[in-house]
Amino acid sequence: MSILEEKLDPLITSVNISLKNKNFYAALTTALTLPDICASLQNGGQTSKMHYTKFIEEYFLPIHSYDQDFVKASDFYALRCAVLHNSTTNIEEQSARKIINKFILTYSTTGNIFFHNNYSINNGGTNEKNLNIDVHEFCLEIIDAVTGFKFLNKDSETINKTASNMMSIINTD
Repeated sequence: MSILEEKLDPLITSVNISLKNKNFYAALTTALTLPDICASLQNGGQTSKMHYTKFIEEYFLPIHSYDQDFVKASDFYALRCAVLHNSTTNIEEQSARKIINKFILTYSTTGNIFFHNNYSINNGGTNEKNLNIDVHEFCLEIIDAVTGFKFLNKDSETINKTASNMMSIINTD
C-alpha cells in the first residue's frame, strides 16, 4: 500500500461511516475537503481555487453526469467555501460562483435519489438557478473521483512524499 493510499483511505472510510450512520453533515464536510487534499498533494502541499477546480474538472466531472452548461467546477468550489466557512448552500455571494445560485441538499432514507443532479430555474423574475444534490450520492461521487486520483497517482514519488506529511490519528489503545 502506498503512502498516498495509507493517508487517503481513513478519510474515505470516515465519509463512508458517516453516510452509513446518516451523519450527512460530517460526510459532506469531509467529502468537500477531499478534492482540496488531493489538489494539495498534486501541488506540493499548496492548494487554491484553481487547484480545486482543476481536480473537479479532471477527476470528478468526467465520470459523473453533471450538465456542464448548467454547473461549472467553480460552482462546486463555491459550494465547498459556502458550506465549510458559512454553513450555507447559497453560493450567490461566493466570488467563484459561475452559474448556480444555490445547492438544494437532499437525502432519502429509502434510496430514492430522484432529486439528485436535478436542476431548477426559478422563472418568477429572479432566474435563480438551483442544483438539487442527494448528499449520499454526491459524497459517493466525490469518493469515486478520489479513488481514481489514488489509482492514477499511487506510484508517484512526488505525491507520496507530499502525502507523508499528511496528519495521522494514532490509536493509543
